[in-house]
Amino acid sequence: MPRRLLTGLGITVVAVGAVIGVLLFLQSREGATTGGADTTGAPGTPSAQVTSPDLRAGNVVLLAAPDQVRTARAVAEEVAGPADVALREAGQAVIVRRSSQPGVTAQAWQRQLQAPSADDDAVRSFIDYWLGRGAPSP
Repeated sequence: MPRRLLTGLGITVVAVGAVIGVLLFLQSREGATTGGADTTGAPGTPSAQVTSPDLRAGNVVLLAAPDQVRTARAVAEEVAGPADVALREAGQAVIVRRSSQPGVTAQAWQRQLQAPSADDDAVRSFIDYWLGRGAPSP
């Protein structure tokens, strides 16, 4: 009788270990990709020329026409708070810059979005999605 008990216990231990191993393997593969992050449905359009140290860190830049600067700053502060040095270094700032182009251009690392105004819902969606997502790690 003890021999059967030990055999049954051994089989149970091996089965539980196998299940745990499979679960750990599957969990480690969760979210894995073969070609970097999939940004197919992400807001904005790809633009390899849109790069800067601020964008690399994960910050979002709003290039606003003179008549849009005040609204752009309000949106930036509402979403991320004031763009102070700590937020900027952490890649969590929305930086507003004046532009001579009409409307607003929102920029993230190699991504941008044109909008007629800073309070456009597309600008907020862009910021919400891209803020904190800088350049991929090498």
